Amino acid sequence: MRSFYIFFIFSVSIFQHASASPNNLACKTQETNILFIGNSFSYFNNLPRMVEEIAENKFPKCTVTTKLIAYPGMGLRSHVTNKNTIAEIESGKWDFVVLQEQTLLSAGIFVNGTEIHIGSPDSFYNSARKFNKLIKRAGAKSVLFMTSVRKLHPEQQEYITNAYSHIANELHSLLAPAGLVWERMRSIPGFELYEPDGSHPSNIGSYVSATTIFSTIFQTNPINTTYRIDGNPYTRQGVRKNTNANLVTLSQSDATTIQRTVKKTINSLSSNNGYPEIKTPLSYFVPPTLIEGEFFTENDVVGRWYGKSGFNLGTSIGLKMDVSKVENNFIVELSLYTDKTIETIHADKIQISENHFSFEVKDKFNTISKVNFVKKNNQFIGLSAGKNNAIRVYDDWLLSKSSVFEGIDLKKIERKISTAKRR
Repeated sequence: MRSFYIFFIFSVSIFQHASASPNNLACKTQETNILFIGNSFSYFNNLPRMVEEIAENKFPKCTVTTKLIAYPGMGLRSHVTNKNTIAEIESGKWDFVVLQEQTLLSAGIFVNGTEIHIGSPDSFYNSARKFNKLIKRAGAKSVLFMTSVRKLHPEQQEYITNAYSHIANELHSLLAPAGLVWERMRSIPGFELYEPDGSHPSNIGSYVSATTIFSTIFQTNPINTTYRIDGNPYTRQGVRKNTNANLVTLSQSDATTIQRTVKKTINSLSSNNGYPEIKTPLSYFVPPTLIEGEFFTENDVVGRWYGKSGFNLGTSIGLKMDVSKVENNFIVELSLYTDKTIETIHADKIQISENHFSFEVKDKFNTISKVNFVKKNNQFIGLSAGKNNAIRVYDDWLLSKSSVFEGIDLKKIERKISTAKRR
């Protein structure tokens, strides 16, 4: 039997005057079941366990049960087609389902393997709509968990905020504005919200998000809740450990600072039904384009070329391109170099004619990119563009006849690798 469904109309009075007394509205429900769907941003530091402990500490007479379905890097686009995830929602056991999208909204734009931008939120919107239908049909309430952005790209938060606010407003779902709380917390000294990778949450960052989700679901004041939480941590690969450990321990002062920041952030949204004002951010990403080149013929292309590209997420230190012509058919073979290996890739759909050189190539993530080249100062300058689901990839290519590129001699590396193989 499903537990009694709870959902309270957001109001400032509830949020400002709520307490842990038996008369509190949230405490009228003796059992609350919450399903979390996401990725490493949800399983790092066992975020669901934190929410569970905060809620039961605030309301000792209430039992809170959580379950997490999360896999590394997975976006809602993949979750919404997962039979096990759908079956869990349709089981009818849950009062709330917390949805956490991949941090680039499952629509990242990668340039030369290092630059990362946020693309169109359409994939996120479509997935959220599909999930919301399933969740409503099962008698539960959707909660959108707005994440933060990477440490080095705080300017991208406006894209995340706009996307979550837009779809939460459309679906009339609850919105846990953790990203906005993180934005405020970043300006307060002494709080390291990130792991050393600058992407995943530290235990403090997870506590900030957990407190925000708790306050959103229970529509209550988070001040004076617990600041020491134990539970089963997860590995970086998303495997739950069997051992119990401390997930987070804060000083009372630090916990109060976080709790007050959560309260202030959520209260600031009360005039707009709990949603940030939708402000479509200006697009700052402009897809790269090729420069104007010089005239060339087929004969200019045929031969061996050396250089570098961001292709394959920039995992190679250099590349060799062999172009040949056999019975009126062109063959392009790429060799990608690392310090110890050479990977060979054959190009497809090769087009070489007067003043035109292009081909298609597939990277290790099965993204097919089309590469177009121009000739300039005895070099071939290329730009590849590919798309894999909602992910877009752009890479620069620079090739010349010299095997030495940026101080790296690819011929020497090739001889070194060949010698090592013979041993």
